[in-house]
Amino acid sequence: MPAKAQTLDISRFYKPSEKQKQFHSSKAKYRLYGGAKGGGKTAALVWEAISTCLRVPKCNVLILRRTFPQLEAGALSYFIKFVPDHIYGGRKNFNQSKYIVRFPNGSTLWFRPCQQENDMYDYQGHEYVQILIDESTEFTYKMFDFFRKQLRYTYAKNDIYGTPIVPNVCLATNPGEIGHKWHKCLFIDHVPFDEMDAAAVAKYDPSAAAWR
Repeated sequence: MPAKAQTLDISRFYKPSEKQKQFHSSKAKYRLYGGAKGGGKTAALVWEAISTCLRVPKCNVLILRRTFPQLEAGALSYFIKFVPDHIYGGRKNFNQSKYIVRFPNGSTLWFRPCQQENDMYDYQGHEYVQILIDESTEFTYKMFDFFRKQLRYTYAKNDIYGTPIVPNVCLATNPGEIGHKWHKCLFIDHVPFDEMDAAAVAKYDPSAAAWR
């Protein structure tokens, strides 16, 4: 019950726009929040991560950016400035040297960089119910494909509201950068990307990816 009360408490600090509401309400396994700078994308990712941590006990949630300075100036800065510490159980639950937030219900929120493509292997075998990638067009398709394969959650089938838990990836970005083409294929055109292997193409489900 306390977890439910905390989840409802978010509405006092975060007033999502209509576009942000559409992003949060999407049930797609892969969600993209696209648009110009200043559209509230980073805020949407941070509050989505917090909401997931509050409603899904004992889960791991990961927020990614390519470099640590970018992470520090974006999602991490937003979290420190705008998220009251009582939402995650008090300042003692935020390890500011390791950028890890531990919630009273056993959930953990990680802020992490992935600067080089091979750095993704540092996350090999980890289990995340949700991975959120800020400025995702800075990531290659190979990186996205790797991270989506780290999605899993075995502690429970439903969240605290009785809703089925579906591990998912949330992306936010402006157009352009090295990952523009795979974003366009998967989220705009809803066709397989040319770097997909044959097995991935065979399993490709265009309804799994949603753009907002």
